[in-house]
Amino acid sequence: MRHTRVGGLEVIHRLGQLGAALGYEVREEHRVGRSAAVDLSWTAAASNDAPLFVFEVESTPSTGLANNALKVYGSPLEELVKPLFFFHLVLSGGQDNERIRNAQRLFGQHNYRIYRLTDGTPAPDLALDILRQHRRVSRNLDLWSTATALMEPGWGGLATVFAVLELAEQLRFESAYLCDYARLSMEDPAYVGLFARRVRTLSERPEANGPEGREASNPRPRDGYGGGPGDYISGLLETGIRIYAGDLADEDGPAAFETWMTSCGFGQRMIEPSFGLSRDYDGYVIGTAPIHYALTAALLKRHPRSHEWVIRDLANLLEGEFDRGLRPRFRLPAVLWLAHILAASPTEHDVATQRDPTFFDGLYARLGEHVREGGGLPAKLLLDPPRPFNPSEDVPEWIDEEEVVSLPSREALRAKGLALRGPTVPSGHPTAIQACLSSLISYEVYADPGAVILPLLYAEAAD
Repeated sequence: MRHTRVGGLEVIHRLGQLGAALGYEVREEHRVGRSAAVDLSWTAAASNDAPLFVFEVESTPSTGLANNALKVYGSPLEELVKPLFFFHLVLSGGQDNERIRNAQRLFGQHNYRIYRLTDGTPAPDLALDILRQHRRVSRNLDLWSTATALMEPGWGGLATVFAVLELAEQLRFESAYLCDYARLSMEDPAYVGLFARRVRTLSERPEANGPEGREASNPRPRDGYGGGPGDYISGLLETGIRIYAGDLADEDGPAAFETWMTSCGFGQRMIEPSFGLSRDYDGYVIGTAPIHYALTAALLKRHPRSHEWVIRDLANLLEGEFDRGLRPRFRLPAVLWLAHILAASPTEHDVATQRDPTFFDGLYARLGEHVREGGGLPAKLLLDPPRPFNPSEDVPEWIDEEEVVSLPSREALRAKGLALRGPTVPSGHPTAIQACLSSLISYEVYADPGAVILPLLYAEAAD
């Protein structure tokens, strides 16, 4: 008989949502035998009438409890192929209820389990059990859809979602973990720790290190970013996110950055001006890497040791471009982003971290030399650094811009940045962690990087 009580209907609805998220064809009142029906079934496809999973929901542990199980286990095999698992859910009744105990004793050897639910709320154990049974059917899992379904009222909130996602990793489901963790973290910062942990787990695998590392050969596309920018070179941002999330302490940040940066082997660095290796790599180093450094710097303003490493490494990259003879105008992305990072950085001596702003002043003075060598800075770029570009394919119009300015002093640029962007991040603007994650899974940040990143840098500077 079809359910009419709200509690039972809500449980059936939530189970249906989860089944759809896991990729099953969901049917309510699935006919079994000649005259009976189960409350809910999950089948492999609409054309397949044999249920893989069956769900029966009981408002109370009445005398009909055992009869509803017999609908499935008592039907002739030619009328109903037995399901892979039968979940029997009871919405009331104590744990020591005799009818519940008897049903579990009678059918427990037949891939059957009873769950007593209180007030129509599915227990976290039920979600974990469902995931284990699903692993018997498929090795694939849509993390985003599963987490979204389990965040519906009644499943237990984030505690249940985290337990399910942790179990998914333990069961070695194949999934776009990094992409989906990034998407979830952009909506709720509580997920950032899962993203950071996954990055650490992958970095500890042997195939992630050495000349055949992840960026070099991309051996695990299913665990990547779904074709997003992070599928190319992502370690700078990923390491920064680990530090931000507390998965790495600030004092360990510089060593972690260096470990990733030198993991390609052969004495090379992941990001260095080794021009001529490939057009894509040249374009990344010149146009995209400075944006990644700026995003990471915005994220780590409250992690001084790691933040200083970001500044120093970008400065070294810029000097490498100079040493390799890169045209001054092609060095402008690195010059501009480093200038804004330095302008937005603290100007007072930090005794605790031994960070001396006079060193930053020296770096900033060197940026002025790069600008003068190129005959000045296109005026429109000063507060609007360029989008990524590849000099082998698309030379931007500002390369030959004649309306130029000099690089203002560090204090003057700081004042310009604060005046233009305001003392706080505008309402609705992405946070630093959201911007970093977004830059891994989509190209939105790169369309207008100045509009996204400068408010993050200078809002922090005003704190």
